[in-house]
Amino acid sequence: MGPRPKHLFDVRAAFLSHSSLSPATRAQLHAFAALGVEVTAIIPPSDHPRDRWKRGALRRALQDAAPDVVHLDLEPHLPLASMALAEARRLGFATTVVTALESDSSLTWRERRRRGRNLREARGIHAATPGAATLAGQVGNAPLLMAPRTGVVAPSGIAPFDQDGLTMAFSGRLVPARGLDQLLRAAVDIAGSWQLLVAGGGPAQPELETLAERLGISGRISWLGSLPADERAEIWGRADCAVVPARRTNTPVDQASTGALQAMAAGRPVVATRTGALPEFIGDSGILVDDDDLEALTAALQRLRDDPELRQSLGAVARRRVLERYSTHAVAQRLLDLWRQIVGGV
Repeated sequence: MGPRPKHLFDVRAAFLSHSSLSPATRAQLHAFAALGVEVTAIIPPSDHPRDRWKRGALRRALQDAAPDVVHLDLEPHLPLASMALAEARRLGFATTVVTALESDSSLTWRERRRRGRNLREARGIHAATPGAATLAGQVGNAPLLMAPRTGVVAPSGIAPFDQDGLTMAFSGRLVPARGLDQLLRAAVDIAGSWQLLVAGGGPAQPELETLAERLGISGRISWLGSLPADERAEIWGRADCAVVPARRTNTPVDQASTGALQAMAAGRPVVATRTGALPEFIGDSGILVDDDDLEALTAALQRLRDDPELRQSLGAVARRRVLERYSTHAVAQRLLDLWRQIVGGV
């Protein structure tokens, strides 16, 4: 293939996904465009298995995009990753691949072999969590970026805090790994007025509601159910802090961090357990406690309950941290820097 024509954009990228784009991914692509990146989203006609990519169609889509770099927004152990890397290599395009896998124990030997081969072939690696970065670094030696898969959109302003009590918010699927039962047990011992907003649904909800009734706190809890993404992000403006009491598990994707980052973007401090990517993302902008340490969790929430100024100061640090590192703009800039680093060697 001959040299690609010059274009007015700093970098031209093809963003390859195995499914339709989520609202968070669309927001991330807009952030790339704002930085002067011409992005072509390459997705299948639908999410139905019959519409999965065929090699010829994928090759034509990449040829039409004529990118400087192909960004694979899919795990490297998947067959599509192998196909895309092979076609990009054939066409002379650099490649980066995303991984959020923190353990390969659930993969078959064939998937592990495919994953290792693809990580070694990629020109750059985008690891979504510290655990994913560690695992990927054991296989590939390409330049590596550790950042959320997509950044968060920060609201334009910060809602006022409640000066008379504490409104906590929990967002996530209601399953044991997310630790809402820990929060309920810790909240019992908070002195003074407080309330809890719970956004999310799941199989553990009946058991959790029963627990709240048994603890005598059901009247302080608002069960909001599963909410659309935009409404779920808005609950942080109604709260004084976010609580992320996730348990340490072997699950490969750390989804608990998304809610924490959204709360931080809204200027809310986060009380979280030292699990997964939470310590890395939260840093000194919140309060971290050990998993299953109910006494420490209660004490952290009591501190925020009794000190409105601490809420505001931690919230300001949290928002600044997201804007600098984890907003859609910040993640786009960091990934663009990685692309610039590798494109010169195509």
